[in-house]
Amino acid sequence: MSSTVNFDITLMAASCIVPEQTMRRVFLSCVEEMRGELKSNALYIGGEYLGQLAIGKRIVLQYGSHMRQSNKRSELRELFTKRIAVAQSDYLNELEENQRRLRESAAAEASLLAEIEQMEKAKTKSIAAMQRQEKPECEAIKEELCEAAEAKGYDVIEEKTKQGIQLQFVRREY
Repeated sequence: MSSTVNFDITLMAASCIVPEQTMRRVFLSCVEEMRGELKSNALYIGGEYLGQLAIGKRIVLQYGSHMRQSNKRSELRELFTKRIAVAQSDYLNELEENQRRLRESAAAEASLLAEIEQMEKAKTKSIAAMQRQEKPECEAIKEELCEAAEAKGYDVIEEKTKQGIQLQFVRREY
């Protein structure tokens, strides 16, 4: 059985760039800077309705295909990408400083080494997420979907068609 789903969404923020609270704070400050407001997950900028916002591990803006293309969506994403790059730099510096302190500690036992390893993984994920954030939104959401599906036990088959990219998710069973 096969079906096709069209997503009218924009990936505003890729997951793992910075902690969720920081990502949310930076994004909402960008919305405020653009004279926007959030009303029950509905995002308005300058009185123009841009769509429904889902904020969690990542920030996604969903809108109807009937809505005209809005420059404000891309302006907000570009502004956020610039601001989150600064926040990511601070985050990576904080992780580096914490790692340095833990390494200098005389009592760097297995639990501390595990913590250092977690910080390394967080840094790697953050750098990869920032690279994804800087890509065009279609490619970024495709990568985000594929990564999440593979983590949940699906194989992803990608096919390019005249209409664009089609992804097929196949559950791995052993």
